[in-house]
Amino acid sequence: MTGLQTSFDVQEITSLEQLQAVEDDWRELWRNCSAATPFQSPEWLIPWWRVLGEGDLHALTLRIEQRLVALVPLFLYYDSRAGSRVLLLLGTGNSDYMDALVEPGWRDLFQSVFREWLANSECHWDVCDLQQLRQESVLLNLPRGTFAEEVCDGEPCPFLPLSANIEQVRESLPRNLAGNLAYYSHRAEKAGAVQYVRATAENCAVLLDHLVRLESRRWNSSGKWCVLEPEALRRFHYAAAPQLVQSGLGRLYGLSLNQQIIAAFYGFLCNRRMSCYLGAFDPAFTQLSPGNLLIWHAIEQAVHEGASEFDFLRGREAYKYRWGAVDRVTFRRRIMRHVQELKH
Repeated sequence: MTGLQTSFDVQEITSLEQLQAVEDDWRELWRNCSAATPFQSPEWLIPWWRVLGEGDLHALTLRIEQRLVALVPLFLYYDSRAGSRVLLLLGTGNSDYMDALVEPGWRDLFQSVFREWLANSECHWDVCDLQQLRQESVLLNLPRGTFAEEVCDGEPCPFLPLSANIEQVRESLPRNLAGNLAYYSHRAEKAGAVQYVRATAENCAVLLDHLVRLESRRWNSSGKWCVLEPEALRRFHYAAAPQLVQSGLGRLYGLSLNQQIIAAFYGFLCNRRMSCYLGAFDPAFTQLSPGNLLIWHAIEQAVHEGASEFDFLRGREAYKYRWGAVDRVTFRRRIMRHVQELKH
């Protein structure tokens, strides 16, 4: 039986050590949530907090008879520009889908507990800023309380539906793209020995090295800022990627031409969804379109592994729509402790 009459235990986690202590239970809860994404997994969020986290940890857990049935990983960050104390989800900023993890059957209880915690929390927050929530999100569908609130659009995540047959997927691509893939694949094979490699937990740091190198070379050549430029961000990915690969979530692919990596792909496979988190290619080989060839390889692998969609994740970059991707909407929900916070 679920409901407010059920005996339950609520714990507020305020240290990295406490967060690591619930890692195994957290992982089991994650596996029991069919809509969970890699961005909610301990493999992603524990390294994120350890390397990138700022402020005070305030993760909330809900247990029924000692079994973890819900977790919402929050932290309190002081926004000096706005002069407010903001509750954010771990992973905010470089995670594409975020939410609480709640085991089926316990959503109503969790929502009641979370609302009560927000009202009585001693961490003295001003704004609870919940970003990149999907339409079915537990936190997006949290019943409104007495606080002032607003919901606005988040960044969309374009995705490509996949059928179980790779030839059907190929036929569903925009005609000019399908023709280009065949053309560039033929050109690459004429240029030399083509090989696609997949990282293991033991060697994924090597492919990450190539990803960082190619990303830096690509953006520096165009005079733009490399997204992996901050040293802390690179340390986070070097900490998280081996765990993600070892757990079966992470996917790192490389495209090798004559034993030289000319393109790299970093993504995830989870709950029948292949996600493309980051990709880069050597601008010296633009004439072979290595980025598109590697994306197509990732799509082929996704189909072979039973995925039903290929998610390009957030951002409206033009190349995503050239694959025929359509937007998945996300939302941002801001809960204000005081009405005047609305102006921020």
